[in-house]
Amino acid sequence: MPQPLPRAERANRLVLGGRVEAVEPARVTPGGVPIATFLLAHRSHQCEAGLPREAWLRIRVLAAGDLAPRAAALAVGAEVEVEGFLSRSSYRREPTHLALHAHTLRIVERNEPIHEE
Repeated sequence: MPQPLPRAERANRLVLGGRVEAVEPARVTPGGVPIATFLLAHRSHQCEAGLPREAWLRIRVLAAGDLAPRAAALAVGAEVEVEGFLSRSSYRREPTHLALHAHTLRIVERNEPIHEE
């Protein structure tokens, strides 16, 4: 039986807000699981080492199962907040290509601030 990983190695949770830049057509895995994928662009101002820094990235988001139809119906330009975990985007690509695998997906109203902790 495999040994459990140390707690620090098990921690993998990300909440990221941003704007939908592209939505790919939904698909179904060979195992019958619906998958929807979209590109999320995030831009924010952060503080690093006491100095202001602009954070900017694009990341592929995968939504599986019951969340897939909701993700597939997103409009380009929609502002969303996604909670999930990071993993490699594909087993055919380099392991350094990451994707955010969504657990929850929330559409953010235009005047509503994105959740910050």
